Amino acid sequence: MVLTIGWLTFGVGLFTSIIFQTYFDGHRPPHPIPSEGRIYPLFVHGDIVYLTSREHALVDSDWLIVSGICFLFIWPIMMEGDPFASKFSDTPVGALPHSMIKPNPAGWLSGLQVLLILGGYFLALLALVAVLIWRAFAAP
Repeated sequence: MVLTIGWLTFGVGLFTSIIFQTYFDGHRPPHPIPSEGRIYPLFVHGDIVYLTSREHALVDSDWLIVSGICFLFIWPIMMEGDPFASKFSDTPVGALPHSMIKPNPAGWLSGLQVLLILGGYFLALLALVAVLIWRAFAAP
């Protein structure tokens, strides 16, 4: 579950940055317009476009920092294993001695509960992205 949340955050952060850069490349002027506040240059694939401070905040390196931090959490989990997962998850149940097979504790989450938690987390990420987009394009 930790790995899934990390990958979701990594993907949303990276995807958001790439989408905004691509959008602004084709929809913003190639020269500064100080009267509109378009003074922040953005370099995308050899093109230069100028953004307002709010638009610049969307393509600033903050999204990549979030993605990088998530990757720093994901990498050790992939190499060492999820600290919250079962230690016998890779071993077939039939290969384990009967003394090691125990029923799930009553406090464990069901598959539906995990799905609801991940779905809620993903919706919260999408809401955050929507709020940031709205704040960037709303009138000052």
